[in-house]
Amino acid sequence: GREVLTASRTYYVATTGNNSNSGLAVDTPFLTIQKAFDVIFGTLDLGGFDVTIQLADGTYTSGVAESGSVIGSGNVVVNGNATTPANVIVSTTSASCFVAAAGAKFEIRNLEVRTTTAGEAVVATGNGSNVSIGTGMRFGTSAGRHILADYGGFVDAKANYSIVGGATMHWGVFNSAMLSVTSRTITITGTPAFSVGFLWTEGLGNAQVFLNTFSGSATGTRYFSGYNSYIHTNSG
Repeated sequence: GREVLTASRTYYVATTGNNSNSGLAVDTPFLTIQKAFDVIFGTLDLGGFDVTIQLADGTYTSGVAESGSVIGSGNVVVNGNATTPANVIVSTTSASCFVAAAGAKFEIRNLEVRTTTAGEAVVATGNGSNVSIGTGMRFGTSAGRHILADYGGFVDAKANYSIVGGATMHWGVFNSAMLSVTSRTITITGTPAFSVGFLWTEGLGNAQVFLNTFSGSATGTRYFSGYNSYIHTNSG
């Protein structure tokens, strides 16, 4: 019963949209990012093609929580504004911005993530789950962690990115999860504070964070590792 793609596709989302729209054109966008994910993961067979979720400028107050893998090989990418990423903001209250669970995989690019009261900015939880950090990402103030990999999840940075606000942690890696941030430039603005620590690993967490260049500074504990976890910085 799924539509099998025969070419790459783009779905459009805007703060002026409507989830009853098709999402297939700039003038018929969905209202929420979650609606686009529901269509992609729930009704499509990617058939080896990529699907892009294109966000219009604006502030989106609800995020994404996706469970289970997409059908058919192909990539799912959430893209904001490549010229001015700060124009596209996902800002949630008592919820996380992007969650990949139970094998879900996707990439986020060219936007800013923030949380208020509670919630993480980016989460990969469960074996096979993966969130990739693409170009132009900005991590704003978060009530929880900026990046959380948990229970076998995996977060990898495919490009340089910016930190423009504090959090409890920037990187949290727990329970046999893995983080890979290597050979990247991370630009830190405004001396953000990390109340628990910049990088925290526990329960066989594996953090590969080496050959990175940091521009700017932050406050808080730099590293904490416990319960058989591993941090590899290559002396960085």
